[in-house]
Amino acid sequence: MSGAAENTVMMTQISSGQRHFIPRLGASITGLNISSTGSLYAISLANNNIKIVDAGDLELISEFAGLQPIKRPSKNDESYRPPVTLLHPTREQLFINGSNEASGTLQGYDIFQDQQTVRLDVASLTRLKSTGIDLKPVSDPFLSHAAFTSDGKWLATIDEWNDRYALDDLSNMEVSLKFWDCSGKDWNVNTKIGYPHGITSRVLALASPKTSQLEFATLGAEGTVKIWRLSVTPKERIWTLYRTIGSRVSTLTSEGGLTYSTDGSIIAAGFGGHIYIINAQSGETVTSLHVSSSISKIENLGRYFLYVYDDSSLYSVWDVATGEILFTERLDRAYSSVAVNHSSSNFAIASPSSKRGKTSIEISRIVEGKKVEEARINVDAFVASVLGVELPEFSGFIYVDDAGQIGFVSHEQAVVEPTVEPAVDLSVGLMPKRVKKLTDEGKRDVSVYVPGATTGKLRKVLEDNTSTNIVELFQNIFQSLY
Repeated sequence: MSGAAENTVMMTQISSGQRHFIPRLGASITGLNISSTGSLYAISLANNNIKIVDAGDLELISEFAGLQPIKRPSKNDESYRPPVTLLHPTREQLFINGSNEASGTLQGYDIFQDQQTVRLDVASLTRLKSTGIDLKPVSDPFLSHAAFTSDGKWLATIDEWNDRYALDDLSNMEVSLKFWDCSGKDWNVNTKIGYPHGITSRVLALASPKTSQLEFATLGAEGTVKIWRLSVTPKERIWTLYRTIGSRVSTLTSEGGLTYSTDGSIIAAGFGGHIYIINAQSGETVTSLHVSSSISKIENLGRYFLYVYDDSSLYSVWDVATGEILFTERLDRAYSSVAVNHSSSNFAIASPSSKRGKTSIEISRIVEGKKVEEARINVDAFVASVLGVELPEFSGFIYVDDAGQIGFVSHEQAVVEPTVEPAVDLSVGLMPKRVKKLTDEGKRDVSVYVPGATTGKLRKVLEDNTSTNIVELFQNIFQSLY
């Protein structure tokens, strides 16, 4: 048995030379194994999936899907694209795309049950790895943006594919806007629009309001904001262009930001060195702000807008009510991500280091026009994305690292003496809830899975435990926590 980057396992019978194939496995093969009886094959894939195949008829029996792999950027990697991450508004599911071959797919992952729920091939995937006589490499399509409506029944995606060998440089990028109907168990493309902002323009941002209004907004590299709404007729339901805001500019911009206010009344669009506040109903520009460099992302937190600019090395907070810029701070890394939590009125900044594989996450809020830092957490991983979570079971922030782990960050009341003022302990829990402890005896790696436990609680149990017997370790953990 053999397999590699062609996504196919080849089985050759040594005596006769006869060959059989298991094709289209979805990713490069990273490992192969056979059961002791020889009746089953286990195939490990680069997309963090394991497939079990019957050796008799070569049919798939079972599949175990982990979180899609995420690329860690190399030093000064200008081609690095952070993963597209978003939360389903009504389900406890994280949606994320991976890197390389998985960059054109969107994976739904249950963050509490720790299992895949859906996998969508958003982009038009190609099985070709090279083309032409010179065997030039073929680039993979990728998902660049995604957003849900507030009821979670509609999903909009932007996917791109770069034809690096096109004769015309102006048309070497294929861009598609797709609207997915996800009201039932099946996900289907309802409407597909090619080149939504013109044949020469990429889509820089995609957003949807948190209100009941069924609409999406896109920001194009040519400087326009387009509003898309669901058109319902007796025969069909399709998404159509409702309004175009702004005018085309002669010079295309490579990055931008777009977001709705909490009540959906205004749209903030960051384009070039300007932020435009647009009335969502009339399409009129209410006010604008000029900054020194190009905007790359915008987030709304009540009356405040957080925007990242200058190649993601600076971020500022603008009070739109007073028109005043409250503060500006430098980000340590070019791959930093920003998220807000509306229910707790705070925001998180994750600044990872690609070289050391560590990340600093800072939780802050704005009080009387000033930033107040609530906590700073150091994570021993490269955090690729951070998101605000507002669910009945959990409220706070989650992050996704390049190891495929989902970390939960929230406020938890510490256990203190009654005479001492209660302190707030910002604990971090991992999904899968895994805690690693290197014991002094041989530096053995012990992995423990405990549903509903935070690493703060597990760490105390592990530090108090002196036994290296895994059975005794599990017993001590469950006795202490439950």
